[in-house]
Amino acid sequence: MMTKSTFYSITPGKLARIFLRIYVKINLNTVNNTSTKLSIDIFSVEFKTKLLRITVLELETLMLRMISSKIPFEDLLKRRHELFSNLILNVLEKIEPTQFEKMKACNIKTIKNSGTINFVLDECCNNFDIFFETINVQVNSSEWVFRNAESEDLLEALLDTITIRISNCVGYILLDMEPITTNNKMYSTREINKYRNILSKEFYLEKYIYKPKALYESKHLLWILSSRGIFCRYIYKRPDNKTKYWEEPINLTLEFVDFISPLFFDAINLLKRFIFFILEKILLEIAIFIKRLIVNITNI
Repeated sequence: MMTKSTFYSITPGKLARIFLRIYVKINLNTVNNTSTKLSIDIFSVEFKTKLLRITVLELETLMLRMISSKIPFEDLLKRRHELFSNLILNVLEKIEPTQFEKMKACNIKTIKNSGTINFVLDECCNNFDIFFETINVQVNSSEWVFRNAESEDLLEALLDTITIRISNCVGYILLDMEPITTNNKMYSTREINKYRNILSKEFYLEKYIYKPKALYESKHLLWILSSRGIFCRYIYKRPDNKTKYWEEPINLTLEFVDFISPLFFDAINLLKRFIFFILEKILLEIAIFIKRLIVNITNI
């Protein structure tokens, strides 16, 4: 049984140090080393770094407010979607202050109605849930504490993921703002639309294929910031009995594959053994025939 001494308090100072490490990683490298395209990849390195910096600073402000507040955990969980929506608006305001006021109503509408952004917000909420699964609250105290020392590394990885997810949402909205430039290159409307199509393809693959498969395997995708750039990795996630309607076909397909694949490979092995048996018999008969032929020729 875990004793009280194994808990590690999440103080504002400790959380600030975690965010400082994230900030340093952003300054070192923001290259996307994954096969998945991000909306922020189209921007220049300077703008991409600036966007990630603003996002991590706004996220830090949000988390510090949450820690210092006396809001019950249940209320925070209920408001997590709203909190992340407001976070996107705050980042937009900081990154594009001149256009933000003009497009504020449009941005709010986009956040509410965009399937892509709402999916990303849901993923941020999932990270938020995992975060609360990671921490525990001492009895009769509002103090946040880690279950163990390793939880701090997980918290940093989850905050990495939320930072990239929120930045990706902001980048998706910024694609509607002209002009889009990167490395002094102006992008045409066609190029931007082609890039949007790529992002849409990535979104549908993640939502309808990769995520249901990961959930079925009790995995959760994390986006990791490091000194070498952006990477992905999976962690274990407690199975969730709540599945959405589009996830059922994927689960059934995976179950069918799990059922049929051993039978398929067994059939392949039997076929291989049968072929080897036939070849062995044929080669043996050929060898016997050649031997007899040689003997007959020798006798003559």
